[in-house]
Amino acid sequence: MALVAAVVLGCGGGPSDDAPDTPPPEPAQPAPEANAPAPTPGETPTAKVEPPKPPDPLRHRDDLPPEKRIVIAIDGEQRVVDIDAARAAGYTPVDLTNDWTPYIFEERLDDAGEPLSNRYRQIYMGLANDETDGDGRPLPDNELNFLEVFGIPPSMGVIRTRFIEDEAKECHAEIDYAAIGAVENIPFLKGSRLRSYNGRVARARRAVKKAIGQANAKGEKAYKKALRAAKAEQKAREKAYAAALKAHQAAVKAATAQGQPAPAAPAPVEAVAMPAPWDPIDDAEELRARDPDVAGTVEESMALADKADRREIAFDHVEKRLKCDDHDRPRFKHKKGRFDHGLRMAVRRFQRKHKIYEYANMKGETMEMLATPPRASNFKSFERALTERVVAATHIIEDGTTQTGDEPPTYTGTDGKEHPIRNLVAEFVDAAKTQTALDTPERVLAFFNRFSAEDFDTWMRVGVKFPELPEYYSGDMDLKIVIDKGDVWYDLPYNDEGKELRQPRRRMPKLMVYLRWNDQTIRLVRWPTTIGGWRKDLAPNGYVYMRYKGSDTGDRVIRKIISGPTWVPPTSTPLKSLAKRRWVNGKGQGIVNYEEMGPGYLSAYGLVAGYFVIPGRNGDVDRGIRAHGSSDYMSIRSSRRFSHGCHRLLNHLSVRLYGFILNHRPHTVGGDQKMNAERQFYYKEQVYQMRMPSRGFAYFLDPPVPVSVLEGNIKGKRKRPYEGYVKIPGELYPDALPGEETGSEDDRAGGGAPVDEDDDA
Repeated sequence: MALVAAVVLGCGGGPSDDAPDTPPPEPAQPAPEANAPAPTPGETPTAKVEPPKPPDPLRHRDDLPPEKRIVIAIDGEQRVVDIDAARAAGYTPVDLTNDWTPYIFEERLDDAGEPLSNRYRQIYMGLANDETDGDGRPLPDNELNFLEVFGIPPSMGVIRTRFIEDEAKECHAEIDYAAIGAVENIPFLKGSRLRSYNGRVARARRAVKKAIGQANAKGEKAYKKALRAAKAEQKAREKAYAAALKAHQAAVKAATAQGQPAPAAPAPVEAVAMPAPWDPIDDAEELRARDPDVAGTVEESMALADKADRREIAFDHVEKRLKCDDHDRPRFKHKKGRFDHGLRMAVRRFQRKHKIYEYANMKGETMEMLATPPRASNFKSFERALTERVVAATHIIEDGTTQTGDEPPTYTGTDGKEHPIRNLVAEFVDAAKTQTALDTPERVLAFFNRFSAEDFDTWMRVGVKFPELPEYYSGDMDLKIVIDKGDVWYDLPYNDEGKELRQPRRRMPKLMVYLRWNDQTIRLVRWPTTIGGWRKDLAPNGYVYMRYKGSDTGDRVIRKIISGPTWVPPTSTPLKSLAKRRWVNGKGQGIVNYEEMGPGYLSAYGLVAGYFVIPGRNGDVDRGIRAHGSSDYMSIRSSRRFSHGCHRLLNHLSVRLYGFILNHRPHTVGGDQKMNAERQFYYKEQVYQMRMPSRGFAYFLDPPVPVSVLEGNIKGKRKRPYEGYVKIPGELYPDALPGEETGSEDDRAGGGAPVDEDDDA
């Protein structure tokens, strides 16, 4: 037995020779559980096996099919996870695919479950993806749609391309964005105004140059005077030293004769410090610092010359920016160094890309964006596009426009406390950016580099846990639209001699959405809009008159909403607005101007319209008034512009408004409203055949949304609008005024006049 034990210990690498000759201790046994059954004699106990943990439902997965994928971020890490698991965890999907459209253009099914065709959906997607134009035709090579100002944000695929391509452009490194940002504006001047400005700048520069010359002459004169004084002082010192030295020599001689010690010699002459040579002043900045007295005499000239210099430098870099971004198109024929019409066209293109509601001038927000490097400006485009997708996904509308003072308005909750009307759009977009780790330009660029173009074509969604909605939200909200017409003038806009009269409006029209909830009225948004006014109108006798095409006052309802609406031009519409020229194979040809009629973002009704009607015992009365989107955004912002009676909204706000209403009011989907309207007209020796097959894609509200149009603040002497036609002073007319035409329900709506790109008003 001892031999066997030795062999066993040896195989185990037993104890060393120094170990005591004692058996090893028995291994320690774990204490049995209190309630564990005693092991059966002869049976070996087994360890308790824990069941495996289930996999994390929100783990990153590469095996998911496209339709099941969604991107979420956990602790700043983006993951592709199962969309059902994300929904179960409280995430709301936000669609970032390239076929996204607002709610009003989303696909709908009829009662039988069959898809209802929305004629404008495919055109909208083609425009957003830079694939087609407003007529659905393929875009020419190297052409892009910049349609945010018209309510169509670019697709995420387009924004992805902008990010990636701009990072690769070397020309951006040549642009001094700080130099652009150093000026507030670069005015567009021509003719006598340009000559006058150039003359003032030239005179200012001459005055500054002369002042610098005077300062230099003054300084040089002072230098020479100081130099003469220093030399004279040096000469006086040397003369005094010579006299002292002579006296010292005499004293030494006398002391030697008397046998006394010689006196100390006089101290050597200390050189006088000569003034430094005059360093001429080179520019106005030096002049201010070194000779404020002279500078004060030409301060205005220096300021003007300095501003002109900074503008010239900024202008050079603006040209580089527009060229690098491919806005200075060859067809614009811009001449370098000139603020000509070609450059204004390039500026307008830049403004449309960046959703800037301004005339084609370089000032205000336009200058700020020109001074913003492309990565940052592309991030702003991403934020705007994300905003519309968040709004569509969450069906919210409050955007902070109800706040007119320092504090937001409030409502009383069911808890009896006052709560602010929140800016839900800002809150929800901020949540989307931060939760998905897409809150900086760098992170968005990394996101676009991580995912391919195909991902945005097929499945791209992000998941967000949005803040809780206010308690007044529900599927059926008691909504109402109120329109305040602001300042209203009924007086003629000119005197008997035909001179235009000023009719200022300080209080501008506003469209407001109210909610009746818990015995209180809550204002959700407050947006700028338009009212009707004096317009030129083609009468049945063929003459153009003035006519007051006002907006009706009183109570109405919206029973019908139409996306991609069509406007049927009344016979009073000037023919020049019904036709346009198109270039085909280098030749111009006349075609019907369907841009004006729709469907389309440039049409009179924009992307969507709500139809105002007066309910009656014998049916609704339609007086042709709508609240609709509009491409003529400057008419909404100008105190001098009016509609034909309708209440225009910025296109993207009209899309939000009616998407919100449809998601919070009972309605039925009417689908495509076939019309088959035809009209033939003759203009400039050409016959035009106009066909409009549909009024658009309709939704019917039941019950309808009530509308109240307030009277407004009536200005001037006249308290009621004119009826009928009014002659324009200086024009020749027949003796009798034309009678009223019957017309259609669209007559009062009128068309949206094209934006005047050269208007500085």
